[in-house]
Amino acid sequence: MYNFGVIRVIPNLKKMLISAGQLDDQGYWTTFSGGQWKVVKENLVIARGKKRGTLYMVEIPDDEVNAVTNELKPSRLWHQRLGHMSEKGMKMLVARGKLPDLKKADSEFCESCVLGKKKKVSFVKEGQTPKAQKLELVHTDVYGPTPVSSLGGSNYYVTFIDDSTRKVKCLKSDNSGEYISTEFTNYCAEHGIRMIKTVPGTPQ
Repeated sequence: MYNFGVIRVIPNLKKMLISAGQLDDQGYWTTFSGGQWKVVKENLVIARGKKRGTLYMVEIPDDEVNAVTNELKPSRLWHQRLGHMSEKGMKMLVARGKLPDLKKADSEFCESCVLGKKKKVSFVKEGQTPKAQKLELVHTDVYGPTPVSSLGGSNYYVTFIDDSTRKVKCLKSDNSGEYISTEFTNYCAEHGIRMIKTVPGTPQ
């Protein structure tokens, strides 16, 4: 369930309208392309739809509609009964007459299946041999805000993990805002420190 904030009621309006500008203000990412649109937040697609005339319509998943009508389509009902079985498996059971009252296994969008099969993109592993010189390679990242404050009242902390320990020759961090300021970048350049940046939000 997502909260889009303040709404306005317009009497006799036949359609509910969503402002893309307000979605952007609330941190939602909206894309329009090829006659389709989608709304993304925290790497999850929370709404999508197709263009009709000059408007982009929202497609409501069947499970949300069913919450109102309390009635499931037979194919979706069997899909859930069988532990979210694949379309191929259901078609095989239908062909063998194993699913009563179901003549065709229709393929439908299932949010539970999408969320249950999510996984992070794999990364190519680098060599695990530690650097020979002390502080030849330093890994760093900032964590926070923490759900519980420290004894000193802090909610953020920074980590520095060196591959072996002396003058910093290479500083590796994610590409977030803590280490990409012009002042810090110039400092590293002046002191001969090489900077390596990875993708923000990845544990590697």
